[in-house]
Amino acid sequence: MHNNEGYWGAENDTLIEDIFEQKQLQAEIKDRIQRMEHVLITRMEEDNAAAIPHPRFRVERVLDGWDDNKLQPLYELMSSRDVAKAILPESERVITTPERWNGTVLRTFMKFGSEIRNTIEGAKTWKRQIKITELE
Repeated sequence: MHNNEGYWGAENDTLIEDIFEQKQLQAEIKDRIQRMEHVLITRMEEDNAAAIPHPRFRVERVLDGWDDNKLQPLYELMSSRDVAKAILPESERVITTPERWNGTVLRTFMKFGSEIRNTIEGAKTWKRQIKITELE
């Protein structure tokens, strides 16, 4: 089953089993990719390389930032005015999240009667996603 029409004719049990099998394969592939990347990164570290030459692909390490200690010599090698241009001032990030309901507390309100319970139950929203786990 590789096209969407084929899925409509399938039984629920078949779809659930296929999804579970595909997710297992996906996890195995992700693991293999991580192992291969680990080998390449280790080789690059050993060679002190920022990139690996390849005829079809650009293979580069991702920059995470800078080691402050290793940049200290710049203060002696360059003018302080030039060094200052390369330094971002300290900053603070503020993230505002909108007000939202606390589901843990809402569930405790259900004991206060059927009208409250029905209101809370009726307010649930659902993602278009399912979670499938294997029973032991």
